[in-house]
Formats: sequence, C-alpha cells, structure tokens
Amino acid sequence: MSAHTALLDGLGKAFNALATQFHPNVTVSLVTASEPYNEYDVVLEIADKRFFEYSNFRRNVSLQIAESTTALTDAMAVATHIKIDEDFYRIDDSSRTPPQSTDVTWDILGDLHEKRSTYGAL
Repeated sequence: MSAHTALLDGLGKAFNALATQFHPNVTVSLVTASEPYNEYDVVLEIADKRFFEYSNFRRNVSLQIAESTTALTDAMAVATHIKIDEDFYRIDDSSRTPPQSTDVTWDILGDLHEKRSTYGAL
C-alpha cells in the first residue's frame, strides 16, 4: 500500500469517527442549482469519509472528503452547492482543485446561500 493510499484510508476512518461524534444522521450532498436557485438536483451524496465544520456563525462551511474516486471528481466539476441537511452553501471555485501530492483530501469551502422570499401584492 502506498503512503498516499494509507494516508487517505486513515483520514477516511478518522473522518467517519468524527462525523459519528459531532454530526450523526446529517446528510451531505453535492448539488447543482438551476436559475434562479429555486431547485437543486443531487449530483452525489457524500455518505462517509467526510467531515465538515462551520465558521462565522454557520455562514461558512469547510467540507473535507477523504476520497479519490472518479465519481467525486466528476461531481466536483458540475456541483454548484453543498447541501447539509436543509441548508445550501455555494461552492467557492478555489475548491475545485483535486487533491495532489501530500494534500490527499478534497477541501471544499462554501458560503451560505440565503433563501430569498418573493412577495406578491401585500
């Protein structure tokens, strides 16, 4: 087993243990949004080997995924948002760089997508 694979496997196990402790029963997906962001389509559900943390009063999220599959790479090419339960975070374009060298995880940054209400005549 290569050092890269061993590191990826170890981080995947650690992320699973942390997720069990801090975010049990939370659904995380990569999704695409259609204009004007009224609908989202799930591109890929991230069921394991992932861990996320919030910052700035849940206005930002950092999602790490210890996986190197083609499905994840393809999903990152088209996904526009991260969905965590019912909240949507717009993916920062800098997050689209695949893992390289000793940086073996996907590090995806997202900003909270505010839901806007449309009001008719009051």
